[in-house]
Amino acid sequence: MKRAVCIVISLILIVTMVGCNGVQEQTQGGQVQRVQSQTTGHPLIDDINIFVDNQIYEWGERYIAFCFENNSSYTITYFELISKINEGVTKEELDEKFNWWTGNESDYNYDNDVELKDVHAYYQLGEYIINGLDSNGVNSIRVEPGQISEMQSVKRGPSWYDLENIEELDMMYNDFAIIGFINDDGKLQEVRYDYKNKNYTLGDKTYD
Repeated sequence: MKRAVCIVISLILIVTMVGCNGVQEQTQGGQVQRVQSQTTGHPLIDDINIFVDNQIYEWGERYIAFCFENNSSYTITYFELISKINEGVTKEELDEKFNWWTGNESDYNYDNDVELKDVHAYYQLGEYIINGLDSNGVNSIRVEPGQISEMQSVKRGPSWYDLENIEELDMMYNDFAIIGFINDDGKLQEVRYDYKNKNYTLGDKTYD
C-alpha cells in the first residue's frame, strides 16, 4: 500500500493524523493491548479505526478513499459504515459548497429529484448479500487482528458517486455500522452497531 498521510477518524469521532501503513499498536510490558472484544462475543466499534485519505487519484481525478485498522480479537471479513447529513444542513448549503445539484453539469452531480434525507456517505469493504455475508459465506476481505485493510473509495449515496472532497465528511454523522467477522466457533457472523442508541445487534445467522 502506498504510504499516505491520513486523517484518522476513530468511530468515536477522535481525529488525529497518522500514516496508513505505519499505525503503531500500543504496548504495555511488551504485550499488545487490545479492547477485550472476546468477552463480548463480537468486535466492538471502538476496535476499528478508519483512515481517510484525500490523495487518491483515478482516471486523473481525486477521490476520497478509506482503509481500517482491526484492533479487535476477531478476523474481520466485511465492513460497512453509513454516514448521513448533519441535522440543520440544507440542500442549498451543500450545493453552494460542493455543487452536488447545480445544473447537473457533472456526472457526479445529483439529479434534482434526489432528496437531502437520502444523501449519505458509504464505506464498504467486502461483499454484502445476506446479513453482511453472501449465501456461501464467502467474503472478499480477511483482515486479521492488528492488520490494516486495503483501501477503497468512499461512495456518496444514493447514486454511488465517488466522494471528491474530504470536507464533505464534516457535514455528516455516523449512523450505523455492520461488521462481518469470524466468531468464537469459527463461523462467519455479523454484528450491527447503532450510533444513536449506542447498542449492538448480533446477527442470528452464521455461515461455515
